[in-house]
Amino acid sequence: MVVQSRGDVARVRALLREQFAGEVTDVRPLAAGEFSRAFAFDAGGRAYVVRLSAFGDAAEAFAKDDYAWRHFAAPALPVPRVVATGRNGDDQFAISERVAGERLESLPLATRRALLPAALDAVDAIGRADVGASRGYGPWGGDGHGAHRSWRDFLVAIIENSGEGFYRDWHALFQDSFLERDVYEAVYRRLLRLVVHCPEDRALIHCDLHFDNILTDGRRITGVIDWANASYGDPLYDVAWLGW
Repeated sequence: MVVQSRGDVARVRALLREQFAGEVTDVRPLAAGEFSRAFAFDAGGRAYVVRLSAFGDAAEAFAKDDYAWRHFAAPALPVPRVVATGRNGDDQFAISERVAGERLESLPLATRRALLPAALDAVDAIGRADVGASRGYGPWGGDGHGAHRSWRDFLVAIIENSGEGFYRDWHALFQDSFLERDVYEAVYRRLLRLVVHCPEDRALIHCDLHFDNILTDGRRITGVIDWANASYGDPLYDVAWLGW
């Protein structure tokens, strides 16, 4: 979880004065996530959110949010519009229009259950999005192109120890956490036996579609956010990722 400091609000106000010609009001911190600090504010009669992150891959993550809005946003798949991205000191920032509603995770269980059909419709809309303007499989960058030649190549590559990104040097977990190498490698060998049966579907996948990344006004889904892990491949991957 990213920790917000008392000086953050003052820094954000200064940044927003540079980005907006008119008056910026009601700057207030929102709940921080694992990747960024977020602040709500109003400008020119509209509601916005600004996110700041010092993570090394923050610029690409915010570029993916922008790409998702420009290429995939639709009535059935509400992706907030990104209005500006850039650098502010040690941070990358992204300013987006703020959609109405709350994170689905924050609502009572009965409300979440009532909204389950709408959430599943959003999952379906992600899988049906037009990805014809791009190429490749697996995680895509700010240009929209995937990093792998096939879906199976992406799945097989999960054992590689990445040198960058959110999961960089994850092999250290074999020494520093409960992750057991022999158990992991046994599961991986089973994956290698089964991967030949995986279809080479190429659809949009969010790859982080938990209830903190789905916004709702209590009646409908108003936003699907945080596209940093988005990929191309089998849309069932998003279904498997979901935790109800």
